[in-house]
Amino acid sequence: MFELKTSILQNLQNWVPLPQAAIVAESSMREINRIIDERLLPDTMIQAQPSRALSVMGCAMARFYFKTALSLTKEERLKAISGISENISNLKTSELIVHREWLTIDFTDFFIATESSLNSLDSLKLSFESDPEIMSGEYVFKGTRIPVYMVTELLANGERNENILRAYPALDEELISRAIKFALAFPRRGRPSRKEELKDKVISQRTVRVKKNVQATY
Repeated sequence: MFELKTSILQNLQNWVPLPQAAIVAESSMREINRIIDERLLPDTMIQAQPSRALSVMGCAMARFYFKTALSLTKEERLKAISGISENISNLKTSELIVHREWLTIDFTDFFIATESSLNSLDSLKLSFESDPEIMSGEYVFKGTRIPVYMVTELLANGERNENILRAYPALDEELISRAIKFALAFPRRGRPSRKEELKDKVISQRTVRVKKNVQATY
């Protein structure tokens, strides 16, 4: 069973760029843009300029907002977010349960999932590197001269994994999978993320505890 580490609570106001925020919140970039455009989160959690981003807290709240859409009304979700945001600068694990009249929401799982996603992104970077002396600084698979975005563009254009592995024996299925995730989280500068073309099908399931008079789990 996962436990929430206090480190995430100490970094709630750090900014997460839009593509990474979508992954951390397990949402789409369109949904995160909607969060920002419609100001669905407090201003302290969203950044529109100079580049779009959510705070770590905003990622957790965006995850909550979309994951509970079938069990809570929009008004209930926004009130819950407002309630937990009141003490954001000094939030403690004991304050992750919000009580609003007859509604009780435990946010712990949303913070655990957010923390896990952030750690996964950090781990993802270890497979790739950028060096001005190698391919003009283009991200490559670590220890090779194989450009990451070249491989993901081949995949987006319909190239089969086995053909890529045959052409580049230094790669394997796991590295290709990690390259897809990397390209989604860290798209090449000046180019949009091609999420639909890459069709990354890795889905993580989380348990959500939402209580409305009685506990309901989905």
